[in-house]
Amino acid sequence: MHLVFFAVLGVAFTLAIGALGQSAPTTVGFQYAKVADQDGVPLDLTIWYPSTAEPTAHRLGPFRQMVALNGAVVGQKLPLIVMSHGSGGAPWNHYDTALALAAAGFVVVAPTHPGDNHTNRSRAAMLLDRPEHVILAVDFMVSLWPASQLIDDHRIGFFGFSVGAFTGLVVTGAAPDFRRLVSHCKAHPLEFGCVIVKPVLSDKRLMDLPPTRQWRDERIKAAVLAVPALGFTFTPDRLATVKVPVQLWRAEKDDVAPHPWHADMIRQALPTPPDYRVIADAGHFDFIAPCTPQASAAAAFLCQETPGFDRATFHEQFNGEVVAFFTRELKAGAR
Repeated sequence: MHLVFFAVLGVAFTLAIGALGQSAPTTVGFQYAKVADQDGVPLDLTIWYPSTAEPTAHRLGPFRQMVALNGAVVGQKLPLIVMSHGSGGAPWNHYDTALALAAAGFVVVAPTHPGDNHTNRSRAAMLLDRPEHVILAVDFMVSLWPASQLIDDHRIGFFGFSVGAFTGLVVTGAAPDFRRLVSHCKAHPLEFGCVIVKPVLSDKRLMDLPPTRQWRDERIKAAVLAVPALGFTFTPDRLATVKVPVQLWRAEKDDVAPHPWHADMIRQALPTPPDYRVIADAGHFDFIAPCTPQASAAAAFLCQETPGFDRATFHEQFNGEVVAFFTRELKAGAR
């Protein structure tokens, strides 16, 4: 057990215990929480969940969301999705996907990765910190979250973007071969992932990491991996124990995790073929939620749409496909 303390931020919220029917008028509840590991390092959590409380508009990060702040949680045996943002990112980057999942009856928890987020990138190179954050978030949600008794801990999925998708492979059983960083980054020194990992390329302990699966969380039963970074670190033998169903997305015009070194290498190496989607004309950051003027002012490079690509229309399709995948793979009664 990794948990030391936690706090739910804001006013107390209540539980509304009852079956969540598919036709129920479901709104989305929202709250923040905080948990710390055994060393006292805090982990901020952002949580969306099904509710029937009255939603109101809230400015959350650079986006306005219609949510019931600390509203009652409704449902029983709710599936849980843990969401991992990209390097230097934030949970807000995928708020629209979280809203779609919560409206469909899922609980979504998104950790803000300490040392690799929009305010602090001091540990961005420490890629194996991230799986610990995911495990800690799941531990909290199924044991210490005030509504934990409403979660079905046999129905847990993972959503990850970019380095968050790399994180998802590790927590579902993959073991990256960091020795492959040296040759790849020598040939492609300006590639985004190579810039991130440059501080650790001389770390012999990391380069000699054995093909163990010490970060695997067997509670995670399905994974959506959007435009994964560092795909070239995974070979078939290093992905052999990934047994969960995977939905894998690639952007045709991705210049951050460019073809064929990332998503397609993962596709070829997974032991079971994934649900593989290639989005024509999309760039890497088109998988981030459509931006508001406030978001554009804060992070213009994330908000610049690829010319000729309609990010808003794509996200309607994308969110629907993500919800459908998790609905299919995390069926009620699954074990």
